[in-house]
Amino acid sequence: MKKITLVLIGVLLVNVIFAQKGKVNSASYALSEGKANEAKQFIDEALTDAETQQNAKAWQIKGDVYKNIYEGKVFFAQTPNALEDAKAAYLKAYELEVNPKKKGVVAPSLEHLQGYFFNEGLSRFQDEKWTEAYMKFSEAVNINEFLLANNLAKTIDSGAYFATAVAANNAGLLDKAKPLLEKLVALKYNNKAIYESLADIYAKEGNPNFMNIVNEGLKKYPDSKTLQVSRLNYYIENGKTDEAIAEIQNALNADPKNYLLLFNMAVLQEQLGNYDDAKIYYEKAIAAKPDFMDAYFNAGALYYNKAIEINKVLVKDDAASIDSTLAEFASKDVISIDDIRNALKDPNMGALLNSFQNYSGDKATLKDKVSKIKENIKYDLLIAKRNALFNKTLPFFEKAYSIQKEDQLKSALKEIYARMNMFDKVKALDQ
Repeated sequence: MKKITLVLIGVLLVNVIFAQKGKVNSASYALSEGKANEAKQFIDEALTDAETQQNAKAWQIKGDVYKNIYEGKVFFAQTPNALEDAKAAYLKAYELEVNPKKKGVVAPSLEHLQGYFFNEGLSRFQDEKWTEAYMKFSEAVNINEFLLANNLAKTIDSGAYFATAVAANNAGLLDKAKPLLEKLVALKYNNKAIYESLADIYAKEGNPNFMNIVNEGLKKYPDSKTLQVSRLNYYIENGKTDEAIAEIQNALNADPKNYLLLFNMAVLQEQLGNYDDAKIYYEKAIAAKPDFMDAYFNAGALYYNKAIEINKVLVKDDAASIDSTLAEFASKDVISIDDIRNALKDPNMGALLNSFQNYSGDKATLKDKVSKIKENIKYDLLIAKRNALFNKTLPFFEKAYSIQKEDQLKSALKEIYARMNMFDKVKALDQ
């Protein structure tokens, strides 16, 4: 009985093996008849068997079946990962194939999949589904790399690398985009976006190769405004003012109405203390872009900051500080005498001078009186200078506030209005 049992089990195993092989053949036949869904059922069942799982031909047929499902689209909804499954099956077939001459059989099918993955990525890229696009493009790149590594292809698909890098960059997957962009640079791929994007990534991570990639990019694409701005920002952030000014001037020669370049030039001139030049460039930036709030704000701040400096001296009420401030403003010629005269409306000044002319007391008292008069004149002169600077500030700040109602601007305007006794405008700001 034991011997008969063993024979029966042996017969049963043979039948199972033949049954699985039969299902592989049935899958192949069903596929040839255009019955992709039926073929899928056969091959899926066949590959549940451990021995069949070691059969290269079975995996190749699975790849063909799933590729056909994708191509036909009829059963694609029930098998949304058909492309990924087909790829995995072909790679498994390649791995299991022991005959070197037969290993390359899967290459044409994998090349088809490479194109399909790229098209799927492109569709998602056009819909701005960046992460999904990156995943599909990556599959195309992986297939190309596999074929190259196994001498089944001769050409690097640089277009797929580029698409994958851009999708990764747009998705914020900078760690994925970076090596792809670096490879494209090494391949000398002809597109300025690879240098622009790689420079941006290097800037964010503080990579010491930042300026190398910017300069290399500008050698190939000297008209790239993005790379020009990247280099300019580097100069500014690292205190290389002379280089920054030269960079902006070169850019302005090619694009004289670029409001951002004009604005940056104004900022640099202001940092250097060239206030007249700064004012000119701020006004040029405003002319180039009449709704450029930052330019109005900075132009007004040229005057406002000086007015605040004077105000600090007035609050301190120190004769030495007043003398020093008057001398500083006189040497810089910040504001004209006519501006001072227009702003000087204090009637007490005339009355004070009048009383001195009619004074008839002793000399000691007279000397004290003269000293007080001089200090009052200096004080009033500083007030006049401050108010004149506020008057210069107002049109810029008011315009800036009309464009963008920021709290900082509102506070500055309130202070100016209050010190200029324009309380109706203070009230209007709160309404």
